[in-house]
Amino acid sequence: MAKTPVASSAEKSPDASAVAAPVKMVIATEIYKRMKAVKGVTRKEILDIFVAEAKLSKAGASTYYQLINANVK
Repeated sequence: MAKTPVASSAEKSPDASAVAAPVKMVIATEIYKRMKAVKGVTRKEILDIFVAEAKLSKAGASTYYQLINANVK
């Protein structure tokens, strides 16, 4: 008797949890661009917003800041 193939997770219909929210790097990049437009904003202020809005850890916020700062001009 032949086994029936089982649908993989990619073939299943998506539900509400399958729709991913924007990745943290995208969120952080938008925050960075928004905050850099503010005159006199400090790195620390941007990191605090990363932690609050993008749900990053302090270490993660610092890493994201360095990566974004090096690539966004």
